[in-house]
Amino acid sequence: MTTLRDSQEARVRIEHEGLTYEGSASGPGGAANGPGVVGAATLRAVETYLRSGPVFHLEAATVVSLATHQVAVALVGWAGPQEELLSGAAIVRDDPRDAVIRAVLDAVNRPVSWLGAR
Repeated sequence: MTTLRDSQEARVRIEHEGLTYEGSASGPGGAANGPGVVGAATLRAVETYLRSGPVFHLEAATVVSLATHQVAVALVGWAGPQEELLSGAAIVRDDPRDAVIRAVLDAVNRPVSWLGAR
C-alpha cells in the first residue's frame, strides 16, 4: 500500500499453481478508504487470473468489531448471467489488509471456480 497526501494505491498479488497474478487500484487517501482500495486491487488480481475484463466491482469493504474480534467484510457485485451480490468475511489475524484480501476472495470463490474451469 502506497499512501500519498491525498491518495493511496494498493497492489495485490495472488498465487495459483505457482503463477502470480497482480492487481492494483487507487483511491482517495484516509484510513477509512484503505479497505476499499485493497479490495478493489484484489478484484483486479482475480480478473487477471481469469484473463477477463471487469466482471466484479467492489460495493464495500470494511473491518468491523464482532464480539471480541475484528472481522473484514466484503460485498462484491458480479456481472454474471444476472447481476448478483456476493459477500465474504475473514477474521483479522495480524494485518487488516490481509483480512480484506481474504474476505474478497471468500466472496468471489464460487464464481471464480466456475469461470476458471472454462
